[in-house]
Amino acid sequence: FVLCVASDQVRISPGDFEKDQIHAMTDALNKKYGNKVFPDVGLGISLFDILEIGDAYVYPGDGAAYIKCCFRFIIFRPFVDEILTGKIVGSSKDGLRGNSTHILESQGNLIFLTSENIICQFR
Repeated sequence: FVLCVASDQVRISPGDFEKDQIHAMTDALNKKYGNKVFPDVGLGISLFDILEIGDAYVYPGDGAAYIKCCFRFIIFRPFVDEILTGKIVGSSKDGLRGNSTHILESQGNLIFLTSENIICQFR
């Protein structure tokens, strides 16, 4: 796991105005970046913290608040030949589907290993 520093403009919908600003931003960032794969970076897991919060802007015709912020996000980035532990949840001639214990199970992340990537003497 690594921390990735990023900045973005977060949209806070009017229905979330009743929440504390930090909680609304946390929910919006987790929804936008959580469980998403970023090429050459890894799999987004969860917001770690918010480093900077800019001013909020409301654009005509939208009603939502847009806030620029700088934040750190937890990224799952395994290295080549890393061994992961988990449970096999299904198999076929094409490969195995497993649930890694390294990744948050509550997000329901499944890993698919193709038959070419499985090291097995019984192939």
